[in-house]
Amino acid sequence: MIRRFFKRQHRLGSELTYNLIIIGIVFAVFTTSCYLFVEQHFIASYKTVQDLDRLNEDVELIKEAMIDQETGQRGYALTDDVSFLEPYDKGTVQFNYRTIDLQQSLQDFPALRAPIDRMIKAGQLWHDSYGEPEVWSKKHKQAVTIERFKEGKQAFDTFREAAQVAVDDINALKTSVSSALERAVDFVLLAISMLSIVIVLATMWMMNRKFRHIVTPITELEQCVRNYANRDFDVAVPHRDRADELSQLIKGVDRMRQELKERFLQTQRLAELDGLTGVPNRRAYDRAVEEWVATAAHGCGSFSLILLDIDHFKRFNDTYGHLEGDAVLRHVAAVLTGHIGPRDVLARYGGEEFAILLLDVEAPTCYHDAERLRAMIEREILEPYHITASLGVAVYEPGDSAAQLFEKADAALYQAKANGRNTVEVHKTDIKLSIYSK
Repeated sequence: MIRRFFKRQHRLGSELTYNLIIIGIVFAVFTTSCYLFVEQHFIASYKTVQDLDRLNEDVELIKEAMIDQETGQRGYALTDDVSFLEPYDKGTVQFNYRTIDLQQSLQDFPALRAPIDRMIKAGQLWHDSYGEPEVWSKKHKQAVTIERFKEGKQAFDTFREAAQVAVDDINALKTSVSSALERAVDFVLLAISMLSIVIVLATMWMMNRKFRHIVTPITELEQCVRNYANRDFDVAVPHRDRADELSQLIKGVDRMRQELKERFLQTQRLAELDGLTGVPNRRAYDRAVEEWVATAAHGCGSFSLILLDIDHFKRFNDTYGHLEGDAVLRHVAAVLTGHIGPRDVLARYGGEEFAILLLDVEAPTCYHDAERLRAMIEREILEPYHITASLGVAVYEPGDSAAQLFEKADAALYQAKANGRNTVEVHKTDIKLSIYSK
């Protein structure tokens, strides 16, 4: 062993060997500490996101309970059929149970207490002031005025708005947690990058011509870490066949790269997916369209934007309830997902509106593509409902910003609705003028 050690000294030089060992140990300890730091932050963030998902689920269950109460109360009031009291009573019990469970879960999220308390109070107000009194009046053969029905509907709409605000606040907090994790990863990668630069400079100072084969992989490794700091985790670490400390270091950085890449992508997916439909959300759309506009502005192809709006969706919700409305949104998202290209982008822009980016598509083709999507939505039956959609199409033109492209597609969508819905309109120069002249 001693002979082998001195042979190793003779091969690399005693001073160089000593310094490389020290630098390797420092870097290994530092990278390990950074990995543990990121691991701790990831676990905490992941647990927080899971807790927020459970909160979101409780809010949705409270909404379902309120819908059961409102449906049962309204059905009983209109038909005098006591079977409607079953969902009303079930919804009342479920609301009370979920309210207690939700309030207990808010201990770790004080920022969400105010919007959730407003939602609970709004639901309790409807039950105490309209739901229960009207059921009592019906049981005792007392007439309920139209004004009371309207007041009850307004109170229920207030609950719905408060519930939506609570859901939005929960999602905003999830995004904030994901952003904090991204900043922590950026900080760690920046620190690793800076330490890598120091290692490169110290190694270059110590090395001479005989040991240039050591400098090359370290320089490449430093460049790799810079790329990782910029979230480019697809750059591979340098290849090295020698069985020495530097090879182990490269393997360790590569393992860290793979793990950080997986966790970063997982965090990004959580932040850019619509929880109801499973397709990308508006945040993902905003990022994608800005990238596509920047690419097209440099003359690298063109693309089109389709805005799709489900026809009479608000009336559908009011008639059949929000649970059925959610089923329609999932159905439309599934139909669209199955009939766009692998490079195209589908996103739920908000409410019943979807945005579709079609790559390398000109005006005649994009109209046929939009018409094909419209026909597929109409053809793919969701029993027992007949679903249709209106679509507005705009083709990117040189000089368009993302906002201008959206405005053109929105004007075309407006025209499609004005033409009777369940149709496709491609943006023309005079569409916007005709809309604003009305």
